[in-house]
Amino acid sequence: MKRVFITGATGFIGKNLVKLLVAQDKYLVKCLVRKSSNVQELKVFRNVELIYQDLTRSTMKELVQILKNTEQVIHLAGVIYSKRILDYYKVNYEATTILAEAAKLAGVKKFVFVSSISAVGPRASDIVCNEDSPCYPIDAYGKSKLLAERYLINMWQKERFPVIIIRPAFVYGKGGKKGIQIYQKLLNFGVFPMVGRKGLKRSLCHVEDVAEGIILALERGKEGEVYILSEGVYTTDQIVKTLAQLTSKKVVFIRLSKSVVETILWIGNLLGKILPSFSEYQKMIYGFFKYNWAFDSTKARRELNFVPKISLIEGLKKMIN
Repeated sequence: MKRVFITGATGFIGKNLVKLLVAQDKYLVKCLVRKSSNVQELKVFRNVELIYQDLTRSTMKELVQILKNTEQVIHLAGVIYSKRILDYYKVNYEATTILAEAAKLAGVKKFVFVSSISAVGPRASDIVCNEDSPCYPIDAYGKSKLLAERYLINMWQKERFPVIIIRPAFVYGKGGKKGIQIYQKLLNFGVFPMVGRKGLKRSLCHVEDVAEGIILALERGKEGEVYILSEGVYTTDQIVKTLAQLTSKKVVFIRLSKSVVETILWIGNLLGKILPSFSEYQKMIYGFFKYNWAFDSTKARRELNFVPKISLIEGLKKMIN
């Protein structure tokens, strides 16, 4: 059986990934978890070893020892939302570089880094981005992920460090708290803000398909390559109407003109200058209300044989039930 080491195993994607790895019955899984983490869902799995340690407080020597005799690493741990901007760079960038250098010294044969489409950034037009699109991240989360990507690719180019980078689209499913799960909460108020006639575009991928895609990257991915995981591109109009239908809720769309959105965001920008922590939230809101997040996964489908199994309607059913 292959030994695989996972960070972020207690997170939304991580728990689904561990479950799928264990079900395949060909992996011995090591999970790095903090003492404060809820590990009850991981304890029920066989062939799973829990290592209690904080990645951000681990030394290179400690990580090399932990990774000894480990063949593969899947690095999922990261900060998505924080009041302190430095946290994004400490966890998403610095911890990633230390873990990668430790993996190199320990002789790890494959290192899968789970990044994000936020490293690429959104677009104002209807452009659909792919792995070759230029990167223009708009917030600290995306910028820190992109920095980590570039460090790892540099390791590949100079030392042939066996890294593979995954950029999942917006991940959703049962147990998720962000992304389109927020749409469901807004529906409870019976109104939904919509920019434009059909709303903005969103690339989505159900958490179970993302977990499958990560394993495919581990098994079939080419070293030094980046892969986007997306099931499809939908408008906010499609997503919200489908949710409303499945939950039997009536929704009134409040159409916002771009000038109104610009005014709201301008006010948010002023607040961001006064409160730095608010600035990052404002940037996320900015990206949510103003831009399209449309991404193409042709490369992953071709090279990894990534075939998402869960459609939008099936995924939303799983999410709300």
